[in-house]
Amino acid sequence: MGLIQLDAVQAGMVLGNDVRDQAGQVLLRQGVQINEKHLRVLRTWGVTHVEVAGLSQSSSEEQFLAKSSPEILRQADDEAGLLFQRSNLDNPVIRELLKIATTRIVERLITESCV
Repeated sequence: MGLIQLDAVQAGMVLGNDVRDQAGQVLLRQGVQINEKHLRVLRTWGVTHVEVAGLSQSSSEEQFLAKSSPEILRQADDEAGLLFQRSNLDNPVIRELLKIATTRIVERLITESCV
């Protein structure tokens, strides 16, 4: 299961967990095959991320990054590079943290560009 941004969710994907609103009310149940109407409802309720069955966290992040503009990716790489400039990037844990940080920076930059 992978937690992915709603913008990366495509019709036909299957929910890996229930989707709830801020009050805890179930909007969509685990196992539902997502369609365009579901996506509209989730956006209306302010849902930004969902768990998708059969998708690993790393592959969902890769899909999200692949849909991002080259300018945003470059800016995120630059920012993350500054944060990790003194780190040992040969260490697999550090490389994974760099990847996660880059993804989070991309998410922030996209959110800021939409405001």
